[in-house]
Amino acid sequence: MDNIAYLNQISSKNKPKKSALFGEKKFKIIGIVIGVITLLVILLIIFTNLPAQETDLVRRLGFRTKNLNTLIKDNQSNIKSAKLRASSTSLTAILDGMLQNIPSYYADPNSTTPDFVKNEENETYNLAVQTLNDGKITGTFDRAYARQMSFYVSILVALIDDVLAQTNNNEAAKAYFTSEKAQIEVLAPNFVEYYGV
Repeated sequence: MDNIAYLNQISSKNKPKKSALFGEKKFKIIGIVIGVITLLVILLIIFTNLPAQETDLVRRLGFRTKNLNTLIKDNQSNIKSAKLRASSTSLTAILDGMLQNIPSYYADPNSTTPDFVKNEENETYNLAVQTLNDGKITGTFDRAYARQMSFYVSILVALIDDVLAQTNNNEAAKAYFTSEKAQIEVLAPNFVEYYGV
């Protein structure tokens, strides 16, 4: 027997046998089972969180509406333009109505607004207040105000769109938010028109 044949004979005896647990077929079956379980867990998480997401969006809408309304009321006396003041007054009337009606559309009235939502909304509000204060100092308040209102109205309309996309089964909520969105969109051009964009 030559050396190569002898080495081949020895190496074939010492090859590890495939474990039954990690055989190719069983490995594929275990992988498929783990994949199916993972998919089921993900779907379960998604479907159990849908009402919470809807509630969070509606609560965020309520918080943003409150901040915008406060911003308008706190700065109404600083507006010099009659048209800008009239648009702000109309927007305030819409927002007051929304603040009264939004809580009735919470999917879970016992839940509270998450802290991260409050923090994000307060940060946006504080930036708007700072911008308006800068406008007072530089003598460009009306222009700064119109720009901030245009921005706030656009993000409010976008949030209403998100709420409408999440509100699948509640036809009354869809009708209400669609109506409010349409009223706000009528006023939006007045703010954009003022600062010339």
